[in-house]
This record gives sequence, structure tokens and C-alpha cells, in this order.
Amino acid sequence: MMLRFFATHFLLSLTVGTCFANSGDLMLDNTAITSVDGTQNPSNGWKDSYSVGDRCYCDSNGYDHGIGNVLVQTPCGTMTVIAACDLIGPGPGSSGRPVYNDVQCGNGPANNAGDEDPDKCPGRVDNGSSGCGYLGPTWNWNGVSCGPNGPSPTPPAPTPPAPTPTNNGSCGVGDHQGECTSTGQCQNMYSGAYDCKNSEGGVCFCGNNEVCGCIGSTPTPPVPTNPAPTNPAPTNPAPVPAPPTNTGSCGVAAHQGECTTTGQCKNMYSSAYDCKNSEGGVCFCGNNEVCGCL
Repeated sequence: MMLRFFATHFLLSLTVGTCFANSGDLMLDNTAITSVDGTQNPSNGWKDSYSVGDRCYCDSNGYDHGIGNVLVQTPCGTMTVIAACDLIGPGPGSSGRPVYNDVQCGNGPANNAGDEDPDKCPGRVDNGSSGCGYLGPTWNWNGVSCGPNGPSPTPPAPTPPAPTPTNNGSCGVGDHQGECTSTGQCQNMYSGAYDCKNSEGGVCFCGNNEVCGCIGSTPTPPVPTNPAPTNPAPTNPAPVPAPPTNTGSCGVAAHQGECTTTGQCKNMYSSAYDCKNSEGGVCFCGNNEVCGCL
């Protein structure tokens, strides 16, 4: 009888301990502890997610306070919180599991009410205010398919079709085919050109997808590749003074002041070798003779 009593109480205590570990142990599935200000006093009714080991599942009652339409980045592209939660799936259920205030087991994003902010109560809500800073795992995408049955990422904006080229009168693409092979050629021919469409047979297009040659676009004057060389300004050499005229008696005094440099003398007299400033600026030639007297 005594053995049966102790066995019964042992099994009862083991069962109670297991239930406590599943629903109240703050370290169960815990991945991090963040600092909170202790102003929140949550209850189980606040839950938006729960954890099972290394997986987090959404469990929100209506995705309130705008959280459902918040966009999140996922391996399947950008999508709303609701779409991400649907893609991950509901999981086995939150009964007996750690439950959290935000949709990703304390890891955000937070709703717009303020109570899920990182310094308020993003984490556990099944232990009153003491669990607010205890965070669980993030959404686990292993084994999640992004196939056609799952939510699609936000589609890109459709590209509007190119407008039909505008023709003036009987002018059209066929009238200008072969006028170009590159956009640069078009821009040299037409001031408003933006493309040479080889798909149209080599036609320059301007403005709103119009054939340049059909809208009277102003031709761009060609830039000369070899500009004309610039002629240097002619150099005007100093005039050569005429050799002095010998009149009657010729000597040094008759030619004083005719030079200051030997170069001037050589410009005036072919055989000059010196301008003698000691004689008053006179050119000398030959055997020490006054050049102007020879």
C-alpha cells in the first residue's frame, strides 16, 4: 500500500512538472532576452504567435492594429504579414506552448499600438510582465514552398506598351530605313534623336516615339573631324636700316649712332664683324674699317 502511494505521488509530480515546463517555463524555446521597461501587464489573450522548438507560427486573432498589411522580406519575396503567415502555415497549435505578443515570437514586426515595441512587451505573454523580454525563434522557412499555390511576392508595375510611331502625311518608317546603325549617328543628324531602332530597319526616333525624319526635327550640323589649322600671326622682322650714304669725307663721326649691337651691323653690312660702342655706335668691317665708308 505504501509503495503504491509513493508511486502515485511521483507520477503526479512528474506530470505537473511537465505541464509547467510546456506552458510556463520562460527558458522553453528561448533564443534571447531583451530589456523592457516593465510597464506592460500582458495576458494570453494578447498572443499573436507561438513557438514549437526552433519554429515560430502565427496565431493572431484578426491581425489587429494594422499588423496584417505590414510588408516583410521573405525568401519568397516581399509580402504582407498575413501572406507570410499563410505560407508558413498554422502549425500544430498553441495549446501548452510558449505564446508571444507579436507575430514572430518577439522578433517583430510590431503593430502600431505600441505594446509590441522592443522596449515594451514583444515577447512572452503567458507569464505576465516578467515574460515580456523573453524572445523565441524567428519564422523558419525550411521546407516552405514558394510555388504557385503559395502567396506571390508583390508584382512589379506593368510596363506600358510603346506608342505607335506618329507619321506626318505619307511619311513613315519605310521612308527612312537604313539611315542609321547607332544612336550616335541619329543624334548627329537630328537634335531630338534618342534612339536608332535597328528593329525598324535602322530608323532614327525622336520625341514621343516618332520618326525623326517625319516630324521636321532640326538636323544637327556635323562637327568637322579635322578643323582647319590656325595660321600663326606673321612675324614682322625689325626693318633693316639702309646703309649710310658716303658723302665726301667719310669717317667714324659720319656713322655714329647707327648701331648698339653687332647683330644690327650684320643686318646692315654683309662683312660687319662688330658694333663699336666705344666709337659712338659704329659698325666695323674687314680690316677695322668703318663699314659705311667702304
